Amino acid sequence: MRRASSSSSSLSLLALSKLFNYGDNNRMMVRRQMSCFSTAESIRMVLYRHRSRFIISRPFNLIHNSFSSPRIPLSFHSSTKLTQQRQQQQQSSKRYFSASPNEDQEAMDFLVKIGHDDPNIARGVITALKEAGVSGSALLPMIKALAGRWEVGEDAGLEDLVEAVRVNQLKQEGRTQIQLLVIPANAWKSSEEDAEDYADIVESPEEYEEALKRAFPVEAMTGLSLTDVAKHGDGPGAQHLGESIECACAGIMACSTCHVIIDPKWFDKGIVDKPGESELDMLDLAYAPRRTSRLACQIVLDESMDGMVIRLPKGSNNLMDFVPFSE
Repeated sequence: MRRASSSSSSLSLLALSKLFNYGDNNRMMVRRQMSCFSTAESIRMVLYRHRSRFIISRPFNLIHNSFSSPRIPLSFHSSTKLTQQRQQQQQSSKRYFSASPNEDQEAMDFLVKIGHDDPNIARGVITALKEAGVSGSALLPMIKALAGRWEVGEDAGLEDLVEAVRVNQLKQEGRTQIQLLVIPANAWKSSEEDAEDYADIVESPEEYEEALKRAFPVEAMTGLSLTDVAKHGDGPGAQHLGESIECACAGIMACSTCHVIIDPKWFDKGIVDKPGESELDMLDLAYAPRRTSRLACQIVLDESMDGMVIRLPKGSNNLMDFVPFSE
């Protein structure tokens, strides 16, 4: 087991990069280049890069960025008027960015409303934004902009920022990193035709060893769920895991798309708990569930899981694709 690295702090920059429509390739480059910066520094750098734009994204064009003044032709304004214009803008900026307990509480209430009900995480998000220069009247609109269309699961960067805050808090608690081994679906008999629902995995020792040879490692921090690692983890293993499981309900146990199978040798040790009734209801809807099936969003990693072997199913049943959301 290894002490957690600092590379996850760059996730806050990725959150802001989503807001400003960076491409996926650019975000991956940002993740590599900005790993040494803190949450506040990462946010501040994105805001500075876009200082000539509105702070709030296009659906929330409410607050003008205080870093730059509007272009005013000198031929139409005397130097006195130009100075007055800049002073007015500075006064306006102070109103926008001055802290207020009520505005902080409004931001907290919104974060709780959309599901971020851990007060430490919510306060951490607000603190990170304020340290980056976003506070006062700009705080709530910025959080709403990052939340995107949260009602239908279309996040615009807030999830990455929340995860960055969570990871930073876990680091401060002295959490460690562990390594998981994930066997891909094409490396074992993982289809519906290979076994009945909730059946045991039956394979020879040779087949098991061959499957392990094709497993890929995933670096993960203790205290996070397996779904958190798939969605926000660092490294090629976490990225591959994220491409393999969908996590359609954002980790609230309302679907079966994060279905994974714990290797029986690990499951039978009692390191991973058996699923409860609510989780079993979701697993009944999963693709080819096995005796050791679990939902990744319900597996919170700890040090005893270092080296644990996890298997991926061949398919996924996403019933949320058929939910009729109104436009």
